[in-house]
This record gives sequence, structure tokens and C-alpha cells, in this order.
Amino acid sequence: MALSPDGNFVAVVRTIFNSNRSSISITPLAGAVNAVTFEAPGVLASHAAFSPDGSRLAVSNLIHTINTWDAGTGKALATLQADDVARGVAFSSDGARICTGTEGRVVMVWSDLPKEARTIAARISQPGGLAFSPDGRRLAVQRWSGSGMIWDLLTDKKVREIARGEPRIAWSTDDRIAGIEAAKIVDAKTEVGINLIRPSAPRYAGYSFSRDGRRVAGGFSIKPSRVAVWDAGGGKPFKTFDLSRERASCVALNPSGSYVVAGTSYQEISDSLPRADLRGSLHVWNVDSGELVIPCQDFSAGVWDAAFSPDGKLLALAMGYFYASKNITGFVRVWNTQSWEVVHTFYGHTGCAWTLSFSPDGKRLASVGGPWEKKTGPAEVKLSNMTTGLEVWSAPGNNGTHYAVAFSPDGRRLATACCDGTIKVWEGTPVLESPAFEALPGG
Repeated sequence: MALSPDGNFVAVVRTIFNSNRSSISITPLAGAVNAVTFEAPGVLASHAAFSPDGSRLAVSNLIHTINTWDAGTGKALATLQADDVARGVAFSSDGARICTGTEGRVVMVWSDLPKEARTIAARISQPGGLAFSPDGRRLAVQRWSGSGMIWDLLTDKKVREIARGEPRIAWSTDDRIAGIEAAKIVDAKTEVGINLIRPSAPRYAGYSFSRDGRRVAGGFSIKPSRVAVWDAGGGKPFKTFDLSRERASCVALNPSGSYVVAGTSYQEISDSLPRADLRGSLHVWNVDSGELVIPCQDFSAGVWDAAFSPDGKLLALAMGYFYASKNITGFVRVWNTQSWEVVHTFYGHTGCAWTLSFSPDGKRLASVGGPWEKKTGPAEVKLSNMTTGLEVWSAPGNNGTHYAVAFSPDGRRLATACCDGTIKVWEGTPVLESPAFEALPGG
């Protein structure tokens, strides 16, 4: 039980262990206001607490999470991930932080808590890519088929139709976009395009700018599969890299523009392999010398997206199976780019992890996934901490597989695109304050 700060409401949480859920009611102590009651599946509650303004209810969960709801409507707001059984919960006096203590004697504190997601008026079937403008006001939304739009988040209106784009787009820090017109880099202010002189290939697997906007990389997904790096000011390629038998499924340029990465996904033709057995690989080249930085890495799962951290010290890959059964798990793998050793692996996406986005400070990694075109089930949007290696937050909801995710330039918002066509913007992106600290011995 928990009493609201103004003393007007009481929250009662009943845990039903044999059905792995809790039932929650928030009841006024006087007056004619009706109680708010709702079910919390997957929650075995241990403690409850109201936020200082009484607008939110937080419940610590024996299944390793902290869950929050809107106290007025019962709408789920956030699921914060603990590393052990959560035994208590408390808000800070300003409501900006949530704290819990775990059975492993660790105290965990989250800040920058998300508000209810805003669903923008745009709807787009099979979204494939999202990108924020440098000022964070506009959002480019692309279909897998290549068409899409640019949306003004302030006015909630479409400002440009995209007819001949590519599913994976890139928006540079100097306000130019690659991927909204075939084989062009377009100035978002003047709408003047620079033609990219490209190797012969019919379709791109994505684009990526260097931090200064002087270089842009693109991958070609249909044979002959290649990766090209252009001078973004003049459109001339100065390096191309062949992938021979494989098909590029993603490309990433590191912030300095010195390394280019290609991820691939391909199917081995074999009577002994089911359709789900896609394979993939990772290729990393030095752009100036043209040499492989590390030997080609082969995987038993496809590689669907690649992203460098803003400082270039980490490389993350989204991996999994396109034709996946419910028993196959997608995952995210993170490399240290100095040693080229794997430092983190995050599981939990069913089927595939589809796309990735690092926060501007490089401390968090957003990932989305799920089986192809699964429109019901957990909303597979996750946020992981790069310091602790812990999942921090997963989005509430039951609208299934998400294909695209992007952090805003200030790191305070997260845009997601679901296979049902909805585009959401989360205000607030949870931070697991690091390091979590151990409770005093005997405490």
C-alpha cells in the first residue's frame, strides 16, 4: 500500500503469485471520484510509492523491474530494469529520480524519466528508418520501400514528401540529408541536391556521415554488393570495397570518417538448413588505406544495423533472423574499437534486433526489434547502459515489433517507428546513474 503525498488517495497493490501478475487500485479517501483499477501482468509487487506530485505510482517488482503508471488513468509509463529482485522503491523530492534497493544489496538510481509517449499524426506502413534534424525539430521517416516524409514536430505537420528515398537515411550535423532522393545528398534548407557518382548497383543498404559531414558512406544491397565512401561536398567516390558473395544490409562510418563498417545478411542454400538460418558478417576497412582493420567476422545470424558511439570507441551491431520463430532471440553486440573485443551482448529482442541509436553522450544505446510484421506483443524498444552493461528501460505497450529508432541531438527524446505504422516520440530517456553502489555491510 501507499498513501499519496496530499493524503487524498491510497494505492493498494494485490500480488497474484500463481498467475504472475498484480492488480492495482488507486482509491480516493473522500468525495465522489471513482477508483482507478488496472492489471499489471508480469509484476509481482514488493513495494509501492507515489511521486511527490501524486501523478505517478511506482512499484518495485520481484521480477527485476521498477514499473510506473499514470496515477490518474492507470496507463503504463515506464519499465526500469534492475539487476536483481527489487525490494523497495522511492522517488526523489523533485520527482526526477527513482531509487530501488535490490536483494543483491545494490542501490540503483534512475533519472531523466520518460513521460507518456507522444504519437505524431504521421502514419507510415513498414517504416525502415528515422533521423532527427540537427536542431531536433524535424524528423525524417522512411518506408522500407523508400518513400516517406519529413515531419515538423513543433507544428505536427508534414513539411516534405519523400518519393524516391532509401529505407536507411542519414542527417548530417550541417543539415544535409542522404537517402531522401536516389543517389543524392540534399541540403535540407535549400533542397539543392548533390549527385553521388556511384558504382553500378541498383539499391542502397543505408548511409552514414562522418561527424564533420565531409564524408558519406553507402552500402549496396543487391549484387554486385559494395560499400562506397564519397566526398560529401562533391559527390565523387574515393574508395569502394567489394563484398563478393554477400549482400550489405547496413553501413556505418566512424565519427572521424577513417573507418567504414559493413554488416551483411545472406541465406545459405542447404537442404539441412531451415529458412530461418540466415548468416551474417562484419567487415571493417580503413577508408584511406583500403585495408581490412580486422579479419572478416562471420556469424550465425544476420546483421541488420551498425552504429558507432559518438566518440568512436564502441561499435554496436543489431543481429538476428529475418524469418524467425518465437523461440529465436535477436541480440545486440557491442565491440571496443581499440581492442576489437566484444564488451557487451544484450539479449531480449525476439526474432531480430533491427536498428540502433547511441545517445549523444555515448552512455546509452537504444535498440528496437521483434519478428517481422508482428503487430501484437511487447513493444520491443529497449535502452541499455554502456557503462554498466545493464538494460535500463523497456517501453510499455502491446503494439509489437519496432523497425526504427533515433535519439534526438540533445539526447532528451527518442523516436520509434512500429510495424503498425505509428511513430512515437518519448520525452525523457532514462539514465541509470553510474556507478550503482553497494549497500553498507549488514545494512
